[in-house]
Amino acid sequence: MHDYWRETTNKYPHLQGVRIHDLRHTFATERVGLISIEELCSLMGHESIQTTLRYAKVTSQKSESAARHALNILINSDQKADL
Repeated sequence: MHDYWRETTNKYPHLQGVRIHDLRHTFATERVGLISIEELCSLMGHESIQTTLRYAKVTSQKSESAARHALNILINSDQKADL
């Protein structure tokens, strides 16, 4: 399977270095918040809910980062308006 994957991804420069595990990670991360953590655990085949909860943490960190970025944009636009 991995040889086939490597052969396929090597045909496309933008996919070189992408691993099958990266697809699993993306699948899980994109579904956090859309389905229950128990459903995601089952879909991923995790034996422990703790493993699945890692994806919730990643999503929380991304959300916090996006919120901080948006706040900085708002603060900077207010400062420019005051000039």
